Amino acid sequence: MYAILHHDKIKVWQPVSKNIVLLKDLLALRQRLIKVSKILLQPINELKAIKDKVAAKETEVHCKSSIEQLKKELHKTEARIKKIITEDEVLQKNYNLLLTIPGIGAYTALDLVCYTNNFEYYQEAKQLACYAGTAPFEHSSGTSVRGKTRVSKMANQSLKTNLTLGAWSVIRTKGFLRKYYERKLDEGKAKMLVVNAVRNKLLHIASAVIRNQMPFDRNYSSPLAS
Repeated sequence: MYAILHHDKIKVWQPVSKNIVLLKDLLALRQRLIKVSKILLQPINELKAIKDKVAAKETEVHCKSSIEQLKKELHKTEARIKKIITEDEVLQKNYNLLLTIPGIGAYTALDLVCYTNNFEYYQEAKQLACYAGTAPFEHSSGTSVRGKTRVSKMANQSLKTNLTLGAWSVIRTKGFLRKYYERKLDEGKAKMLVVNAVRNKLLHIASAVIRNQMPFDRNYSSPLAS
């Protein structure tokens, strides 16, 4: 009965494309290369911070070849990612639509395209928020009936991190989401609660852009600003 009533919403199952599988692997490799680079750079930066120039220089000399090699591998990996997305017309279409949204950068767009199977798995904003770990859930314990809302720790951490960076980016830039952020702070809302709300608004915009197959209009007075 449900299938009959909602037949217009039913989608034919789509297998994950070869390019999405490859992009996921390359995105994971990129994250590992960045992580290892940070580990090697950390002691150098710490020594520089305490002005131990001799030790910092010595450590830098020992790590230099490894850091340079990691940079080369990172550059090659990012070039491969760019090549795949630009040569796949199906993936590139949604990728380019997402890039029209303020706060959605290249790797946030790639995460959204890859981990939703090009929006075959998730397209609605609530689904995306649950997957990204930005959907607010009411927290209760013991005899408490109602508590503060929290977000789930079970999430795609790469997407969640990129959304956070994107949220801060639009908060620092003039626009309706910055106005929304400032207004909510003036109302006494907690800063990180409002940042999470901005992350969810980015997902709502992404959902609408993909659903309508239309780029984001920066001149549009969005109801999401309310």
